[in-house]
Amino acid sequence: MADAEGITVGVLSLHNSKETKAILNAAEALGYDTEWLRAENTSVSIEDGDLTIEPEVDVVANRLLLSNTAQPAEELGLANVFARARPMLNTPQATLTAMHKFAAATALAEADVPVPDALLALGSDTLNRRRGEFGEEAVYKTAIGTHGGGTWKVGPDESVNAMVGNRYAFLQDLVEREGEDHRDLRVYVVGDEILGAMHRYAPEGDWRTNVSLGGDVRDASDQLTDDVRQMAIGATEAMGLDYAGVDIIEGDDGWYVLEVNPTAGFKGFFQATGRSPAPYIAGLAADRIGVDVDRDRVEELSHTLDDSVPAARPQPSPEVPGRARCASDRAARSAARSARSSTSSSASAATVTPSRRTSRTEATWTTRCCSVGTSSSTTTLTSVGGPTPTPTRRNSKRSSLLASTLSEPPSAQSGVQIVRSSAYAPSSPVYAHRDENRADGLSTNIGWQDKDAYGNTLSSSQREKMQRLRTWNERFRTRDSKERNLKQALGEIDRMASALGLPEDVRETASVIYRRALNEDLLPGRSIEGVATASVYAAARQTGTPRSIDEVAQVSRIDEMEFKRTYRYIVRELNLEIQPADPEQYVGRFASELDLSDEAEQRARELLRTAKEEGLHSGKSPVGLAAAAVYAAPLLCNEEITQSAVAEVTDISEVTIRNRYKELLEAKGVTTV
Repeated sequence: MADAEGITVGVLSLHNSKETKAILNAAEALGYDTEWLRAENTSVSIEDGDLTIEPEVDVVANRLLLSNTAQPAEELGLANVFARARPMLNTPQATLTAMHKFAAATALAEADVPVPDALLALGSDTLNRRRGEFGEEAVYKTAIGTHGGGTWKVGPDESVNAMVGNRYAFLQDLVEREGEDHRDLRVYVVGDEILGAMHRYAPEGDWRTNVSLGGDVRDASDQLTDDVRQMAIGATEAMGLDYAGVDIIEGDDGWYVLEVNPTAGFKGFFQATGRSPAPYIAGLAADRIGVDVDRDRVEELSHTLDDSVPAARPQPSPEVPGRARCASDRAARSAARSARSSTSSSASAATVTPSRRTSRTEATWTTRCCSVGTSSSTTTLTSVGGPTPTPTRRNSKRSSLLASTLSEPPSAQSGVQIVRSSAYAPSSPVYAHRDENRADGLSTNIGWQDKDAYGNTLSSSQREKMQRLRTWNERFRTRDSKERNLKQALGEIDRMASALGLPEDVRETASVIYRRALNEDLLPGRSIEGVATASVYAAARQTGTPRSIDEVAQVSRIDEMEFKRTYRYIVRELNLEIQPADPEQYVGRFASELDLSDEAEQRARELLRTAKEEGLHSGKSPVGLAAAAVYAAPLLCNEEITQSAVAEVTDISEVTIRNRYKELLEAKGVTTV
């Protein structure tokens, strides 16, 4: 076995997750060099057939949160790049299978691992026709989802759809034991070793056991039977994963595997068992490349969950040095120079913004910088005069117009710029899903600048062609006023959700709420922006990821008074079941942004629970109480924090923080800090 000195363990993670920090800190404590592979520091280049990764690593632990991103295929492709260059824990193929819940169930069933009965149908009619096979209550969930999002209980008379937003959904048997509180078992597996297990109990008023939703956890490591142990290890092997959290549930007739999570969190598991998976994952990474691992040191480190900011966290750089530019970037500049030198007439191109349904059938060369994790969504396409799109029944007129434009010589077509956009288009009043009667043809926004990629004015003939394209594009994209309304509203919902950092399930829920309001004719007399804002705020509250009124108002295009009035109206008319905001729901986000320790975060939750027991929360802003708790908790844990830092993150005044902080301490019986 090789020595640990000089090896570098990389963690591929574009998110600021505590699990990533813990793995990097554990690897460093084991004596390995570490690198956090993320947007600020990572690139891959191919020069003369040689592949180079910067920064250089020997092995990669994959921690991409694919179920929590709008474009999982992009990140899967990114992980595949690294998996082909370096040994990787939790390979892209294994992660892809595990993150798609129905694909995972299929793989488990093939491996003779017990799973609940389930049905995935590509059409809603089939799903509803066979709904009765799943009893009085069934589980209805999206194939991709995380933290309990996209999961519902449905009764026999509730209709369901084959898709929720842009994700397929399926029915599954509801497994529970008669007369017992709803709970499941999370078993953490690393390699061929079971680190421990915990029971997860659903919070009051809910049936989902996710810790992120407030579920309680208790150690169950000593209660594991040999059958359950073999089931957990077998499930992990069936997925092809190197480490995973296996969710198992006991029914009246035995145990079943619900899910296999390749990015299971550490916090709840450590809270219940006192063991951190981080050093075991770091040790497994070293073992994968033949390094001798100090098992005693791994066990020692597992008794601490160190998720502080690691030394490997890269700092953002304002400028990339010339030598670090990727090969495709250089190729793009070279191609641009060649195009400029060979172009004898003005380029006939307009700025085009395709939606998610855009079908790119033009023959093009694509030049793109391949820096990892960047948010840039601009691709420069240079037509090479290849075959034009084949017209279909639904878009034949528009395709023929495109054909006449794209058939121009390369000199007249160079420099077309495509800028991506993202719009969610659910189309059911009950659950969001794709409209199966609509064509998925070309759908774009064509700019009105009448200039080419170099800023030159188009010729009169080219302007006429672009005008015809705009006209036909609008006719095919929006058939009536309701579709135009939805198009604008869903774009607003996506914009606000992105600005607020809300996950996909919140956007989907907001889209469902808006569509219900539209179908029930609640929009006359109210602005599209107002109802969209109210839908986002209500969806965030419903899914347990609330944002304050001030936060939502800041990203909305309407004033706060109209927002509040529209929200009350929508909730009343649609009979939305929205519980009062719980201050604890804000703690996780605030603690993450303030980089608090787990001990401080737990203490903040304890302060808020005590305050609720004493009735202190009545009539007070939940955000203000949460802000005071995340300020008081670090002080109780002898950690440094300032009121101004908390005020900046929470958008609560320092005066309010001081007042609420004193009240929380008094309720807890603490007089000084």
